[in-house]
Amino acid sequence: MYYCNLRKKQIDSENKINQVWGYLHNRRGISSQTIDQLHKDKVLVQDKFGNALFLWLDPKDRQQVKGVSKQGTKINHQKYGRRGTLKMIERNSTKGYGFSFDSPGMNGKTPENIRFFESPIDAISFFDLSKVKVKGGMKNTRFVSMDGLKKEVFDSYITQTATQLQKEGRTLKTVGLGVDNDEAGKRFVKDIQSKFSKVKYCKPSEKLGKDWNDTLKAFRKMQQGKQKSKDKIRTLSGQELEKRSAYLRRDQGLER
Repeated sequence: MYYCNLRKKQIDSENKINQVWGYLHNRRGISSQTIDQLHKDKVLVQDKFGNALFLWLDPKDRQQVKGVSKQGTKINHQKYGRRGTLKMIERNSTKGYGFSFDSPGMNGKTPENIRFFESPIDAISFFDLSKVKVKGGMKNTRFVSMDGLKKEVFDSYITQTATQLQKEGRTLKTVGLGVDNDEAGKRFVKDIQSKFSKVKYCKPSEKLGKDWNDTLKAFRKMQQGKQKSKDKIRTLSGQELEKRSAYLRRDQGLER
């Protein structure tokens, strides 16, 4: 019922994702492959105003939408302050849930690892960065956004995922917190680890930024810098080759 009402009232009738795609790719550094995959999996859609809707699918029944995180794609600092974009949770979203997605290729199985983040974009950024080390991205993992630092979301997904795995004759292997590298994030990690000592802190690099999207954007800049250097070397090599060819032509009397 929630999803039916949502589709009727908000979701783009033609299932377009052009504005969301442009914002996530150009401004947030997320790869086109990851954006397309999330859209294909129906966890990321565009509303009638071009905003990104991150759907909170029930991990036990992926046909049920329990809530929505909305992210604007148009920059307006006068209206939205320093952040510059709309950011909110839809009314009537179910407490204890959040945006989540599983590693591709699970084929209906429940992931044995969970990683928690403060926002949908941080969760997606972490997964996108994992593609640098693992082809296709981190495997066998559930990525969850808490939309902040919400222990009830952490507890809910640990319980639900562990229950699902138990029914499949498997167990939860690892849990990680990819929350911001700031005082609030560190306090949250300390609190969780005081009760669950094996939970890992997947801390963003202090050199690259306080969250995983900052880290991804910094990585993209480094990639662009390396590409420019390669292009420059190719250009210089081409110029040097032409100089040598011209010299040989003159030396051998081939210059017209």
